[in-house]
Amino acid sequence: MRRIDLTQVPAHVISMPGQNRRQKLTRALFERLEIGFDFVDGIVGERKIRACALAHARALAAAPAPPFAVFEDDLQCPGGIAVPPLPGDADILYLGTNTAGCFPNQRRYWSVFNHRSVGAFCLAQPVDDALARVWSMVGAHAYAVLSDRGAEVWRGAVETALREGLPVDVAFAYVQPQVTALALRRPMFCEDPRLQGRAKRAPERQAMTADPIPMAAPGERRRGLKSRWIIDGVVTRTGAGGLEWTLADYAPRS
Repeated sequence: MRRIDLTQVPAHVISMPGQNRRQKLTRALFERLEIGFDFVDGIVGERKIRACALAHARALAAAPAPPFAVFEDDLQCPGGIAVPPLPGDADILYLGTNTAGCFPNQRRYWSVFNHRSVGAFCLAQPVDDALARVWSMVGAHAYAVLSDRGAEVWRGAVETALREGLPVDVAFAYVQPQVTALALRRPMFCEDPRLQGRAKRAPERQAMTADPIPMAAPGERRRGLKSRWIIDGVVTRTGAGGLEWTLADYAPRS
Protein backbone atom coordinates (compact mmCIF):
# COMPACT_ATOMS: atom_id res chain seq x y z
CA MET A 1 0.00 0.00 0.00
CA ARG A 2 1.07 3.58 -0.53
CA ARG A 3 -0.05 6.93 0.85
CA ILE A 4 -0.52 10.22 -1.00
CA ASP A 5 -0.65 13.57 0.80
CA LEU A 6 -2.24 16.15 -1.51
CA THR A 7 -0.60 18.98 0.41
CA GLN A 8 2.77 17.57 -0.67
CA VAL A 9 1.95 16.73 -4.31
CA PRO A 10 2.59 19.27 -7.11
CA ALA A 11 -0.74 20.50 -8.47
CA HIS A 12 -1.72 22.34 -11.64
CA VAL A 13 -5.08 24.09 -12.05
CA ILE A 14 -6.30 24.73 -15.59
CA SER A 15 -7.90 28.16 -15.96
CA MET A 16 -8.69 30.38 -18.92
CA PRO A 17 -6.93 33.76 -18.91
CA GLY A 18 -9.16 36.48 -17.50
CA GLN A 19 -11.36 34.13 -15.42
CA ASN A 20 -10.89 36.32 -12.37
CA ARG A 21 -13.85 35.05 -10.36
CA ARG A 22 -12.94 31.40 -10.89
CA GLN A 23 -9.32 32.08 -10.01
CA LYS A 24 -10.27 34.00 -6.87
CA LEU A 25 -12.49 31.15 -5.67
CA THR A 26 -9.82 28.57 -6.61
CA ARG A 27 -7.17 30.42 -4.59
CA ALA A 28 -9.48 30.58 -1.60
CA LEU A 29 -10.35 26.88 -1.88
CA PHE A 30 -6.78 25.65 -2.24
CA GLU A 31 -5.51 27.94 0.49
CA ARG A 32 -8.18 26.51 2.81
CA LEU A 33 -7.11 22.99 1.85
CA GLU A 34 -3.41 23.92 2.13
CA ILE A 35 -2.70 22.61 -1.37
CA GLY A 36 0.05 24.46 -3.21
CA PHE A 37 -0.64 24.89 -6.91
CA ASP A 38 0.15 26.73 -10.13
CA PHE A 39 -2.34 27.97 -12.69
CA VAL A 40 -1.95 26.59 -16.20
CA ASP A 41 -3.48 28.84 -18.84
CA GLY A 42 -6.28 27.38 -20.89
CA ILE A 43 -6.30 27.83 -24.65
CA VAL A 44 -8.04 30.82 -26.23
CA GLY A 45 -9.41 30.78 -29.77
CA GLU A 46 -10.18 27.05 -30.13
CA ARG A 47 -13.50 25.27 -30.08
CA LYS A 48 -14.39 23.99 -26.63
CA ILE A 49 -13.57 20.28 -27.05
CA ARG A 50 -10.17 20.96 -28.57
CA ALA A 51 -9.38 23.78 -26.14
CA CYS A 52 -10.05 21.45 -23.19
CA ALA A 53 -7.77 18.75 -24.59
CA LEU A 54 -5.03 21.30 -25.32
CA ALA A 55 -5.28 22.63 -21.77
CA HIS A 56 -4.85 19.15 -20.29
CA ALA A 57 -1.93 18.55 -22.64
CA ARG A 58 -0.34 21.73 -21.33
CA ALA A 59 -0.95 20.75 -17.70
CA LEU A 60 0.49 17.25 -18.20
CA ALA A 61 3.53 18.68 -20.02
CA ALA A 62 4.13 21.15 -17.18
CA ALA A 63 3.94 18.48 -14.51
CA PRO A 64 7.06 17.01 -12.91
CA ALA A 65 7.55 13.30 -12.45
CA PRO A 66 4.63 11.54 -10.74
CA PRO A 67 2.92 11.87 -8.41
CA PHE A 68 1.19 15.12 -9.40
CA ALA A 69 -2.39 16.35 -9.63
CA VAL A 70 -4.40 18.22 -12.27
CA PHE A 71 -7.56 20.19 -11.54
CA GLU A 72 -9.98 22.36 -13.46
CA ASP A 73 -10.97 25.72 -12.00
CA ASP A 74 -14.68 25.16 -11.33
CA LEU A 75 -14.49 22.93 -8.25
CA GLN A 76 -15.67 22.73 -4.70
CA CYS A 77 -14.53 20.39 -1.95
CA PRO A 78 -17.34 19.77 0.54
CA GLY A 79 -15.20 17.67 2.90
CA GLY A 80 -11.57 16.96 3.65
CA ILE A 81 -8.69 15.84 1.42
CA ALA A 82 -7.42 12.76 3.24
CA VAL A 83 -6.62 10.13 0.60
CA PRO A 84 -7.10 6.53 1.75
CA PRO A 85 -4.21 4.06 1.43
CA LEU A 86 -3.75 3.08 -2.22
CA PRO A 87 -2.65 -0.20 -3.79
CA GLY A 88 0.99 -0.13 -4.78
CA ASP A 89 0.18 -0.61 -8.46
CA ALA A 90 -2.16 2.39 -8.73
CA ASP A 91 -1.45 4.52 -11.82
CA ILE A 92 -4.28 7.07 -11.72
CA LEU A 93 -6.51 8.27 -8.89
CA TYR A 94 -9.66 10.22 -9.67
CA LEU A 95 -10.26 12.80 -6.94
CA GLY A 96 -13.38 13.98 -8.77
CA THR A 97 -15.75 11.45 -10.30
CA ASN A 98 -18.70 11.20 -12.65
CA THR A 99 -21.59 8.75 -12.74
CA ALA A 100 -21.43 8.65 -16.56
CA GLY A 101 -19.38 6.18 -18.61
CA CYS A 102 -18.80 5.04 -22.17
CA PHE A 103 -19.17 2.06 -24.41
CA PRO A 104 -15.84 0.71 -25.74
CA ASN A 105 -14.08 2.70 -28.45
CA GLN A 106 -15.50 0.61 -31.29
CA ARG A 107 -17.10 1.74 -34.53
CA ARG A 108 -20.38 -0.07 -33.82
CA TYR A 109 -20.83 2.21 -30.82
CA TRP A 110 -19.32 5.55 -31.82
CA SER A 111 -21.04 5.46 -35.21
CA VAL A 112 -24.30 5.74 -33.26
CA PHE A 113 -23.34 7.62 -30.08
CA ASN A 114 -20.49 9.72 -31.51
CA HIS A 115 -17.84 9.22 -28.79
CA ARG A 116 -20.16 10.46 -26.08
CA SER A 117 -20.70 9.30 -22.54
CA VAL A 118 -23.94 7.86 -21.23
CA GLY A 119 -25.49 8.99 -17.97
CA ALA A 120 -25.44 6.40 -15.15
CA PHE A 121 -23.00 4.20 -17.13
CA CYS A 122 -19.92 4.63 -14.95
CA LEU A 123 -18.32 1.18 -14.83
CA ALA A 124 -16.58 0.52 -11.53
CA GLN A 125 -15.79 -2.33 -9.14
CA PRO A 126 -15.14 -1.95 -5.41
CA VAL A 127 -11.58 -2.17 -4.14
CA ASP A 128 -12.57 -1.41 -0.56
CA ASP A 129 -15.03 0.85 1.25
CA ALA A 130 -13.32 4.00 -0.05
CA LEU A 131 -11.89 3.07 -3.47
CA ALA A 132 -13.10 1.61 -6.75
CA ARG A 133 -11.35 0.35 -9.85
CA VAL A 134 -12.82 2.21 -12.82
CA TRP A 135 -13.10 0.64 -16.26
CA SER A 136 -15.15 3.37 -17.90
CA MET A 137 -15.81 6.70 -16.24
CA VAL A 138 -15.72 10.12 -17.84
CA GLY A 139 -14.05 12.84 -15.84
CA ALA A 140 -11.17 15.26 -16.12
CA HIS A 141 -11.89 17.85 -13.44
CA ALA A 142 -9.69 16.42 -10.67
CA TYR A 143 -7.20 13.56 -10.94
CA ALA A 144 -3.78 12.51 -9.69
CA VAL A 145 -1.18 10.79 -11.84
CA LEU A 146 0.71 8.34 -9.64
CA SER A 147 3.12 6.48 -11.93
CA ASP A 148 5.20 6.86 -15.07
CA ARG A 149 2.86 4.39 -16.75
CA GLY A 150 -0.13 6.50 -15.81
CA ALA A 151 1.54 9.64 -17.17
CA GLU A 152 2.42 7.92 -20.44
CA VAL A 153 -1.09 6.56 -21.03
CA TRP A 154 -2.78 9.81 -19.98
CA ARG A 155 -0.61 11.90 -22.31
CA GLY A 156 -1.30 9.42 -25.09
CA ALA A 157 -5.05 9.77 -24.44
CA VAL A 158 -4.80 13.54 -24.79
CA GLU A 159 -2.92 13.14 -28.08
CA THR A 160 -5.70 10.85 -29.31
CA ALA A 161 -8.33 13.37 -28.22
CA LEU A 162 -6.58 16.09 -30.21
CA ARG A 163 -6.00 13.91 -33.27
CA GLU A 164 -9.52 12.49 -33.41
CA GLY A 165 -11.51 15.40 -32.00
CA LEU A 166 -12.68 13.55 -28.88
CA PRO A 167 -13.72 15.05 -25.56
CA VAL A 168 -10.71 14.57 -23.32
CA ASP A 169 -12.75 12.95 -20.53
CA VAL A 170 -14.02 10.36 -23.02
CA ALA A 171 -10.45 9.74 -24.21
CA PHE A 172 -9.45 9.08 -20.58
CA ALA A 173 -12.39 6.68 -20.17
CA TYR A 174 -11.30 4.74 -23.26
CA VAL A 175 -7.78 4.08 -21.87
CA GLN A 176 -8.71 3.26 -18.27
CA PRO A 177 -8.47 -0.51 -18.93
CA GLN A 178 -4.81 -0.01 -19.92
CA VAL A 179 -3.81 1.15 -16.43
CA THR A 180 -4.84 0.66 -12.83
CA ALA A 181 -7.25 3.58 -12.65
CA LEU A 182 -8.84 4.12 -9.25
CA ALA A 183 -11.49 6.52 -8.05
CA LEU A 184 -12.76 7.62 -4.69
CA ARG A 185 -16.19 6.06 -4.36
CA ARG A 186 -17.40 9.33 -2.82
CA PRO A 187 -15.85 12.23 -4.72
CA MET A 188 -13.49 14.57 -2.94
CA PHE A 189 -13.94 17.36 -5.52
CA CYS A 190 -17.08 18.11 -7.52
CA GLU A 191 -18.22 20.86 -9.83
CA ASP A 192 -19.17 24.11 -8.09
CA PRO A 193 -22.69 25.10 -9.25
CA ARG A 194 -21.81 28.79 -8.81
CA LEU A 195 -19.33 28.47 -11.67
CA GLN A 196 -21.39 26.47 -14.16
CA GLY A 197 -23.46 27.45 -17.14
CA ARG A 198 -27.20 27.04 -17.09
CA ALA A 199 -27.22 23.41 -18.29
CA LYS A 200 -24.71 22.28 -15.68
CA ARG A 201 -26.61 23.96 -12.85
CA ALA A 202 -29.55 21.56 -13.19
CA PRO A 203 -29.80 19.31 -10.10
CA GLU A 204 -29.50 16.09 -12.12
CA ARG A 205 -26.36 17.41 -13.82
CA GLN A 206 -24.82 18.48 -10.52
CA ALA A 207 -25.50 15.01 -9.12
CA MET A 208 -23.28 13.46 -11.80
CA THR A 209 -20.12 14.79 -10.12
CA ALA A 210 -21.43 15.02 -6.55
CA ASP A 211 -23.01 11.59 -6.03
CA PRO A 212 -21.09 8.39 -5.18
CA ILE A 213 -20.25 6.38 -8.26
CA PRO A 214 -22.30 3.20 -8.76
CA MET A 215 -20.67 -0.20 -8.53
CA ALA A 216 -21.20 -2.73 -11.34
CA ALA A 217 -21.35 -6.51 -11.56
CA PRO A 218 -21.08 -8.81 -14.60
CA GLY A 219 -24.48 -9.46 -16.12
CA GLU A 220 -26.01 -6.31 -14.69
CA ARG A 221 -28.31 -4.46 -17.08
CA ARG A 222 -28.57 -0.70 -16.89
CA ARG A 223 -30.54 1.95 -18.74
CA GLY A 224 -29.22 5.41 -19.58
CA LEU A 225 -30.21 8.46 -21.58
CA LYS A 226 -28.13 10.29 -24.16
CA SER A 227 -29.30 13.09 -26.40
CA ARG A 228 -31.68 11.29 -28.81
CA TRP A 229 -31.44 7.80 -27.34
CA ILE A 230 -32.66 5.53 -24.57
CA ILE A 231 -29.83 3.04 -24.14
CA ASP A 232 -29.77 -0.38 -22.48
CA GLY A 233 -26.37 -1.90 -21.72
CA VAL A 234 -25.12 -5.08 -20.10
CA VAL A 235 -21.95 -5.32 -18.01
CA THR A 236 -19.65 -7.89 -19.65
CA ARG A 237 -16.34 -9.38 -18.52
CA THR A 238 -13.36 -8.89 -20.83
CA GLY A 239 -10.70 -11.47 -21.53
CA ALA A 240 -8.23 -9.45 -19.44
CA GLY A 241 -10.41 -9.68 -16.34
CA GLY A 242 -11.91 -6.23 -16.70
CA LEU A 243 -15.40 -5.00 -17.40
CA GLU A 244 -16.98 -3.28 -20.39
CA TRP A 245 -20.41 -2.37 -21.68
CA THR A 246 -22.18 -4.37 -24.35
CA LEU A 247 -25.13 -2.74 -26.08
CA ALA A 248 -28.37 -4.62 -25.48
CA ASP A 249 -30.80 -2.23 -27.13
CA TYR A 250 -31.42 1.40 -27.92
CA ALA A 251 -34.35 3.41 -29.16
CA PRO A 252 -35.11 7.06 -29.95
CA ARG A 253 -36.35 9.16 -27.07
CA SER A 254 -39.94 10.23 -27.50
